[in-house]
Amino acid sequence: MDSHQAQQRVETSEDANQSVSPRLFCIIVTYRRAEAFQKALNFALTQHRSPDGIVVVDNEESDLIVDVVDRGQQQGTPIQLIQPGDNLGPAGGTAIAMERILLEADDGDWITRIDDDNELEDPDIFGRLFEFALDQHRIDPLVAAVGAVGSRYDWRRGRLIRIDDSEIDAGPVDVDYVPTNL
Repeated sequence: MDSHQAQQRVETSEDANQSVSPRLFCIIVTYRRAEAFQKALNFALTQHRSPDGIVVVDNEESDLIVDVVDRGQQQGTPIQLIQPGDNLGPAGGTAIAMERILLEADDGDWITRIDDDNELEDPDIFGRLFEFALDQHRIDPLVAAVGAVGSRYDWRRGRLIRIDDSEIDAGPVDVDYVPTNL
């Protein structure tokens, strides 16, 4: 194969990746909260814009979580369960879930994370944030995260200051931090 054919093959491969619709993945990390986890998983599975895949990290390795995941998979959304063997905490669990997702994710895909102990109610939050992310990324390709809330870093005090809801109501705002739970 000459260099022109090789270049053409690369361009064709890149074009194929560009034509794939962006996907939405969801991460749920849990530890000793089977009932709360079940609510969080049901929340993700019943969204109007359901995730294309869910990665669950069970830091306890509970048979109850396995049962909930098995029942959840019957709803059609692929769910991967990771049981790391140790309690990695929310950050460690999120990190290994991200590693798993990145094995199959494309550059245009998005990832959301929900906590198993934060009861959410909006059945369209995934859809609205996903569309908002796509719109903002089209406007500015450097946009890498969106959320329903956010904070700015106060350099003088060395802490995060949550932005006021009135700023969010006025439209997109730049923030330094987007929480990992929507």
